[in-house]
Amino acid sequence: MMDQHCGVASLAPFCEELHEFSTPCDRKDSKKVVRKSFCRLGSAPDRFSFTWPARETASRKEGRIFVVVVVLLSLFTIAEAQVSCRKGWYATSSDCKRCPPGYSTLSANSTSVSNCTSCDAASALNEEGKCDNLERKELIELHESTNGEEWDRKWDVSDATAHHCDWYGVECDDESRVSELHLNNTKLIGMIPSFEHLTNLQSLGLGCDFEYFNQNKNRLTGTIPTYENIIHLEKLDLSCNQLTGTIPSFETLTNLEVLYLSRNELTGECLLI
Repeated sequence: MMDQHCGVASLAPFCEELHEFSTPCDRKDSKKVVRKSFCRLGSAPDRFSFTWPARETASRKEGRIFVVVVVLLSLFTIAEAQVSCRKGWYATSSDCKRCPPGYSTLSANSTSVSNCTSCDAASALNEEGKCDNLERKELIELHESTNGEEWDRKWDVSDATAHHCDWYGVECDDESRVSELHLNNTKLIGMIPSFEHLTNLQSLGLGCDFEYFNQNKNRLTGTIPTYENIIHLEKLDLSCNQLTGTIPSFETLTNLEVLYLSRNELTGECLLI
């Protein structure tokens, strides 16, 4: 009969597969190299149990934890590397955020809010015309000059942390430049603005929506500016105000396709109505 500690013939393949037997074997005729085993025989040849020593269990747990940590760090690194942000934004661990008001970036793919540079301090930003600070100032001037405190939908211009791209009626492009301004039926009262710094505007609405013609009408006065510096303008709505004078030719606005000037006190001809 085979020594129980050296294994039973029927169990030997199983124990050998696990690389070790339960205890060292003293049989001289054993052809197996035996070490401390994970395989322990039961009282009968056809019964056995399988146990992990405490030291080995802790070791394996540490190994699994290490693998999980490495995988998570790898996924985090990959996700972070895939975040690509445009100019005026900076990357976080999962997405892009706008630079604070009055700040922008000199290039795209900035990786930290520390890359956001003060518009007043960086002349390069202003020279390129891609800094939002002058646009913000002009929007605040519009708010102050047209009785903004009584607007139907107000801007909180006192909150220095609120980005002007999030104000009602303001839409910005990928680089946080104002591309659309829609303040129809908002109760604007005062002189019509010329918008010297909103040079990236594509759509400007300071008129009325005809379905709400008698509600919260704007009452802008003065003559219509030529808006010659807003060369990307495609749509201009100044209807339902109290504007006077001659209609400009808008010769420099080669992209202008839609023009609403009705219900004012204007003279002259307009090719786009």
